[in-house]
Amino acid sequence: MKLVSFSSVLVACLALGAPALLTGCGASVADYCEQLCDCEGCSDNELDECIDDGEDIEDDAEREGCDDQFDELISCLDDEAECRGDDFDADGCDSEEDDLEDCMGPSTGTGGPEDDGGSSSGPPGE
Repeated sequence: MKLVSFSSVLVACLALGAPALLTGCGASVADYCEQLCDCEGCSDNELDECIDDGEDIEDDAEREGCDDQFDELISCLDDEAECRGDDFDADGCDSEEDDLEDCMGPSTGTGGPEDDGGSSSGPPGE
């Protein structure tokens, strides 16, 4: 079971219309990453990397004035994410993803060598 980083999932979500994050009404990046790792399994380092990547994306969104859009996406993902066997999956957040992407522009600010757009059929890890 292959895990991907939080930023890789966001890039994939924004590019492919598949979701990946959490915050807002009680949900957080850490909550999302913990759900992912509980489902797919990951090391402490992978969990920490997922959280760091997600918080970097959140910081970028805030810097761009897109914190409301980020919060909406995270809240949606909190509602939609579920573990299916060993696969973490979240569906139904296309409009929230589009809103965040539109706000942040073509460069999502999630760069990094691990950003390959891949996913494990769902969200974060590595």
